[in-house]
Amino acid sequence: AVKDAYLPVEKMRDVVNGVESIMEEGVAVNEKTGQIFVAVNTEFPKECTPRMLVWWFGKGCEGTIEYKRWHPGDHFSCHWSEQWYEHDYTENETHFVSEALGADLGAKAQTIRIQFKPPASYGVDSSVLPFALCARIGVYDISLGGWIDVGHFIHFSSPSDKSHGFILKS
Repeated sequence: AVKDAYLPVEKMRDVVNGVESIMEEGVAVNEKTGQIFVAVNTEFPKECTPRMLVWWFGKGCEGTIEYKRWHPGDHFSCHWSEQWYEHDYTENETHFVSEALGADLGAKAQTIRIQFKPPASYGVDSSVLPFALCARIGVYDISLGGWIDVGHFIHFSSPSDKSHGFILKS
């Protein structure tokens, strides 16, 4: 964990907009609340473009077969809300997934609800980014009465060097 690098969701837009630079990659914990901030960079080959990610999250990942291709060791199944099939984007749609991020380290599968939100609702100006995707994350816990919102994510792209097409930051 990175000491003193915790960033609340209200400040995540500052990282995307280049105002704040807490950490490139790592995990930070707010010791008072137990909240966790995770920063990850994924470099894509030069043949891959941010437009391809727009397609992937729009119509490319129709269901379980495609979802498992993205991360075969941790992704198990998925389905979209019914309205998703009516248009080509994810904004305001819901994706239900079963995954175990860190399965190789013993993580157990859990059901997750990803509610995609307009980037502007997080203060992100997507018009200046090749790719930006924001969501509210929930987990299903029957003992707590159903879906419980537990987090947020912002995925966005930034240019890389000539050997890579772009870096996906989360």
